[in-house]
Amino acid sequence: MGRINRVECLHVRVLLRVLAVLIGLLLAVLAIEGAVYLLDPYGAPTQAHNGRVYRESVVELDPESARIFRHKPDLAVEMRGHLFRTDSRGMRGQELETPKPEGVKRLVFLGDSVVLGWGVADEDTFVSRTQTALSAATGEPWETVNAGHLLHDTTQELGVLEEVGLQYEPDVLVLVFVENDVVSTRAVFELQERSGDAELSEEAVRVLKRTRQLSLIQPYLPNLHAVLEFLFVQSSPAGQQGSAEHAEELGLSLEAGWTAAQESIRRMKALAAERGFRFGVFDYRRGTPLSGKLAAFCAAESIPYASIAFTEEEEAQDITNSPADMHANELGHRFLTEHILEALGTTGLVTGLDE
Repeated sequence: MGRINRVECLHVRVLLRVLAVLIGLLLAVLAIEGAVYLLDPYGAPTQAHNGRVYRESVVELDPESARIFRHKPDLAVEMRGHLFRTDSRGMRGQELETPKPEGVKRLVFLGDSVVLGWGVADEDTFVSRTQTALSAATGEPWETVNAGHLLHDTTQELGVLEEVGLQYEPDVLVLVFVENDVVSTRAVFELQERSGDAELSEEAVRVLKRTRQLSLIQPYLPNLHAVLEFLFVQSSPAGQQGSAEHAEELGLSLEAGWTAAQESIRRMKALAAERGFRFGVFDYRRGTPLSGKLAAFCAAESIPYASIAFTEEEEAQDITNSPADMHANELGHRFLTEHILEALGTTGLVTGLDE
């Protein structure tokens, strides 16, 4: 009997030690998770946190709309590092009167996350800064509208203009074109939904598989997951949703996306002619093959075009939010505001600025 008790006690001690080791490992993992949050390596935890808040609290689906998804109206949502606000129509920033007050001029910016000003406060976006700079430079009261949206392509941006943007009664409309605007958001989502039946490249299969594997730890260790996902995307740009590389690996045609973008821009031009406002395209890049095609297209269509790309001297400075979030930071938006003001003048979209 005593021997049995001794064996049982030995088993209990072993189990307790195993349990202690497991608890120790759990505490160590939780400590690492906490440290990752505080240290914010590569800015990945902040980027992931804000993206999650954006998806869960800011965006609502509207599959029947050309926009596919849109911002909820009248929001004031705390992001990590800044407050994200929307007006009664779901556009980022301050509430503007409608009808437009007498004597006030309005400039509507259409675009994706670049226009949205991802990662910076409302007042630090080039959209907000342009309002102040334009009013000071012209001596006239100008108001700017931020019609940017994360992951919108050019067809969705046209949807924003038709469904919401025209309500602001713009005097000037500027489309800020980014090279991944030729990636069809709807096509990406639809293909991912049926990826089991789709013919994907080996790299696309690997990317989707690894992304799904990493997502298993996301609910429990969101900050660690953010860093691991960032490192994976760095090793394979095709893993970054919304990128041209991602679309190509999924087998999507960027040429088809470019054709759709051209059709949308032509429609924007037609709306400008019908409603009596000026319209131009500002390219976020310079010197890329797509920039060349965009410039040639705008010239052929008699659409004012300018590049607002950063200069080499500006790119040498700290102008992005973090390695994990390459959107412009506050300094970057200051530079972009200068380029936009210059482009508004040289294109003739706003008179009196090129003097």
